[in-house]
Amino acid sequence: AAFFLERYPQKTFVFSNCEGDWEIRGGLGVQRAPKEAEFVAMQRWLRARQAGVTKARQRFRVPGAAGNVYLAAEVNLIAESLFEKGSNVVNRVLPFVQLDMVSYSSYDTQQDLKEFEAAMRYLASQHNRTASAPAGMAAVMLGEFGLPQRTMPERDVSFILGNVINSALAMGVAYLLFWETYCNECLPGPGCGADGRCRDKAVSVTELHRLNGFWLVRPDGSKAWPWKYFKAKINQAPEAELLALRRPSDSMDVVD
Repeated sequence: AAFFLERYPQKTFVFSNCEGDWEIRGGLGVQRAPKEAEFVAMQRWLRARQAGVTKARQRFRVPGAAGNVYLAAEVNLIAESLFEKGSNVVNRVLPFVQLDMVSYSSYDTQQDLKEFEAAMRYLASQHNRTASAPAGMAAVMLGEFGLPQRTMPERDVSFILGNVINSALAMGVAYLLFWETYCNECLPGPGCGADGRCRDKAVSVTELHRLNGFWLVRPDGSKAWPWKYFKAKINQAPEAELLALRRPSDSMDVVD
């Protein structure tokens, strides 16, 4: 934190963990209820991380600097807590630790707009803010969202992702982070690790039918629908152009 505050005083950086509900369970997709001691341990861990960032701001932030360094905690199982009263990081850790920001990896609600918006509001309500936290929803990040475009009709991709993007922006969140620029999620075969990720530097997985299709750019360099929509949004395209992009063809992104 001290390095970024001193070296890049005009830029803002956010340090965050990744999908805290999987972290506390011991791995991606692990289906078990966390123990109380694990919630307490994550509280202590996040509290220590926040203390370090806060101390760095106090000692090293340049007076009048436009930039800053913040700490965020990311969660990924909000629906279970919001709709089923389950115990997860959002309700068993976040309220007990003061943090600059909070982040949501939204795969559990992104396909239902009402549930997604309810989850975002619930996350914000559970945020125990530091004195330096950005105001309002600017302290909330949409830390991850995306779809396997190779196996979904483009009309569904544009409907779901368009809803998520526009809803989050309308709420005033700080950042939207899309999963992902190039797809690293592969099907078994050369170059694909046991965890379903492209791990072998010597063997690239470039066949479209062997990738799940979480991408802005395909291996052949062509641009997928999310790339086109993000470009239009960033360039503040006319509403008619944005609406036209929300009505793509019924074709799949890739037909096997």
